[in-house]
Amino acid sequence: RSSGSLALHRSRLNYAVVLSDALRSAGDFRQAELAARAGLDLVDDDSAAEGPYAHEARVELTRILAVVLVAQGDRHGYDLLRAELRRVTHIYGPDSAVTHQIRRVLATLPPDPGV
Repeated sequence: RSSGSLALHRSRLNYAVVLSDALRSAGDFRQAELAARAGLDLVDDDSAAEGPYAHEARVELTRILAVVLVAQGDRHGYDLLRAELRRVTHIYGPDSAVTHQIRRVLATLPPDPGV
């Protein structure tokens, strides 16, 4: 992949993270959900998901999506975060910064009504 297309892909991922987080902060949960899902589609594009930046974006977008789903009363957000916690624990280990970040997000959510 050329450095120009990689830079463009990084810009798109960064935009998706910033936009979805800004919409979440503004309380526009439906639009934040759509922006986070669009960003995750970019990450899931096998040809585009190269390098650590895509992995970092995936963690951030999953976090944002999970939080807005829970805020909308959709408990699938808890399942998303738990799956992401398992994924990052497997990749980075149980004591990594990213693993602790996901645990902190889970701890800040209201109790899961389905558990």
